Formats: sequence, C-alpha cells, structure tokens
Amino acid sequence: MDADSQRVTVNAPGRITAVFLCTEESQKEIRDAAGKLDKFRGLSNFRVIAVVDLRDSLGSMVEGIVRWRMQEDLDEESERLTPFYRANGNNKEPRPDLCAIPDFNGAVCKSLGWPKVSNKLRCVVFGPDGQPLQRWNELQNYTELYDVVAKALGKN
Repeated sequence: MDADSQRVTVNAPGRITAVFLCTEESQKEIRDAAGKLDKFRGLSNFRVIAVVDLRDSLGSMVEGIVRWRMQEDLDEESERLTPFYRANGNNKEPRPDLCAIPDFNGAVCKSLGWPKVSNKLRCVVFGPDGQPLQRWNELQNYTELYDVVAKALGKN
C-alpha cells in the first residue's frame, strides 16, 4: 500500500518505472536522483515510485503520521512537477501519478531484492515488460540513471 492507501504494482506492464529505495537518512538523495528524471514526468508510459524503508525507525510506531507526512510531501511535489507535465503535453494534475510507499516491515524491500537495511540510495528501473532493465545497490551516477530511462523511453 502506498501513502494514499492504494495498492501499487511497482513493475506495471506498459510503463517504464524507476523505483527508488531510501531510508529517512537518504531522502535528499532520492529527491536529487528523481529530479534528474523530471524531463520525463507527465509521459503516460513513465512513473517514479519511492519506497521508504522504515524498518529501523520510529515510523513504524506512528504509521498514520508517517502516511500523512508523505501525502503532504506528495502534494508539494505535485505542484513542483506541474510544469513538466505541461511541457510533455499532459494537462492532468500530477498528484494521482505520484507514489510513495512506506515500508514498515521490509516486505516491499525484500520483494525488490533488498532484504537488508542500507542507508545507500538504491534504484531499479523496470521496462515495459515489467522486467528490470538496470539495478543499482548504491546509486551515485544520476547521469547513468537518466540514460537508462531515456533509452527505454526512446528519448536518447
């Protein structure tokens, strides 16, 4: 379930999806990395999903507050992304496309192949067939991420 209590398929067919896994400590990095993909925001075949690993945090004791805070962050992000949507010819509001998943027990992390907690920014890009195109256990080169997504979208 995401922050909006919606079921999410992180590797939905027909879409290029960049899934970031971060902890509370690496949230700045996820914003920087995902920001490199803003040019593609609003394309109907592209999505960014943030999974926040909260296994070793106090967040698991205040799940409602964590979800509320994530919703607030997504509302702000929606406003920031509106110009990118318009630039891509998408007149919809971005907010319904935005997704953050609080992972309180590690189930999502484990399903993505990351069973252990790490403060490193992790990412996997899924292709339109739902299969991983590229996986990083420590994403540092945001240009490489951009290139993988651009190629998958045919925008290189």
